[in-house]
Order: sequence, then C-alpha cells, then structure tokens
Amino acid sequence: MKFYYNLCFISTLLLTLGCIQNENKYNGVWHSLEDAQKKVTHDNNKKLLLSVYTEDDNESKQLQEEVLPDPAVTKMMNKHFCSVQINANSKDSVLFNGVKKTEKEIAEDLGVTSYPTIVFLNSDGEKIIITNGFMDAKSFTNLLSYVGSDAYLTTEFDLYLNE
Repeated sequence: MKFYYNLCFISTLLLTLGCIQNENKYNGVWHSLEDAQKKVTHDNNKKLLLSVYTEDDNESKQLQEEVLPDPAVTKMMNKHFCSVQINANSKDSVLFNGVKKTEKEIAEDLGVTSYPTIVFLNSDGEKIIITNGFMDAKSFTNLLSYVGSDAYLTTEFDLYLNE
C-alpha cells in the first residue's frame, strides 16, 4: 500500500512540474521565414512579425518566458501575423526576400542593434515598425493590435493608445 501512495505522490509531482514548465511557453505558431513570407504574400490580411533575439540576452529570455505565453499576446499574434524567430548570432542560412542569407545577416540588414527587437513587415516585405527592448504583455498586445488592425496607416501610436 505504501508503494501505491509513493507512486501516486511521485506521479502527481511529475505532472505538476510538467504543467509549471509548460506555463511559460508560447502557444502560438512559429513559422520558418520562407514559409511565413509565402503565407503573408498569399494572405494580405496577415503581416510578418520577426522576433530577433540572442540566446544569451536576458531581455530576450524574459520576452520568451513572460510575454509570449500570455493568452492575449498569443491570440493577437496568431490572428494578425505570421511569426518568425531570428537568432541574431546564428549562421544558419535561410531564404529572405529571395536571397539566401544567414540569420545574423538578416538582423544586420534590418538594422537590429539590440535585443529583443520586433520587426513588423507588410506583405511586400517592407518595414512597418521596428521596436527594441523588452515590453510587458499589455504593451506588446497594444502594439500587436495597432499594427495588426492597420491603425498605423492613419494614427500615431500614442494617439491610438488614447482612443
């Protein structure tokens, strides 16, 4: 009987730890850069969101662990964007706007100098907005809504927030 109780206790503990670990994971979809560009080209309602990070940056980790798992953030990202992660230190080659480049070169070409940086591109691959540094989930959700709803075309961000 003692074995049974110990087995139940250990099973419960492992399940609880598994749930805690999964709490801090982004539940949306990360696309490859090439796939995301194709999807955005065929769906003019979606934009490209590039999350540029480095593995050793604390604010990039904080964005991954605290902001991206937020349900409101996930919902906005999935609704309005094809999202891609770009490791600014990676020498992995990908196809970007028809040209093969490393992720590091793409980050440099986009003018990324600090991390994390979020780059929004329209369906033609043109930059909409670039924002750097950590922001909390509420601020990030507001930014996603602003870009996703096309409010950036007619309204300044500060005015959008006050509406």
